[in-house]
Amino acid sequence: LIDVEDIQKVVENYGIPEAEKFLRVLAQNISQKLRRVDMVAKLKKFEQFGIILPETPAQGAVVVGRKILNTIEKTFFALYKQRLTGYITVVTYDPSNMPSKTDPSSESIMKVLLTGLEFLKTKKQKRILLLKIDKELETK
Repeated sequence: LIDVEDIQKVVENYGIPEAEKFLRVLAQNISQKLRRVDMVAKLKKFEQFGIILPETPAQGAVVVGRKILNTIEKTFFALYKQRLTGYITVVTYDPSNMPSKTDPSSESIMKVLLTGLEFLKTKKQKRILLLKIDKELETK
C-alpha cells in the first residue's frame, strides 16, 4: 500500500486536475519499475495506490518499496521542485505456512495495511514497513 502524504500540496497550489495529472504520471513511472506480472491499482482514497507483487519474497518487496519511494520523490520534485512524503506498507504471507488452507480475506489484508500505514504516519521515522502474516487474522 502506497500513500502519497503531501498530495494535498498539489491540490492546494495547483488544483485537482494537476493532482490527478501527477498521480497518472506517478502511476506510469511506478509501472516502469515493476515486472509485467506486477499490478498497480489506484485505491478509493485520492492519495493511495495498491501494488501486488506475485511470488515476491518479503525482502524483495521491501527493495521494490524503496525503489517506488524513490520514484515518488523524484517524480514530485521533477514536476514541482518540492519535497514530498510517501509511506509504504508491505504485507506478505506464505499460504503454505498458514495454519489452515484458507487465505486471509482482502478486507483483512487491507485492514493490516491501513493499520501499518497509520503507524508509519504517527511515528514519522521509517517510511517503509514490512508486516508478515503468519497466522489467521481475526475478522472483526
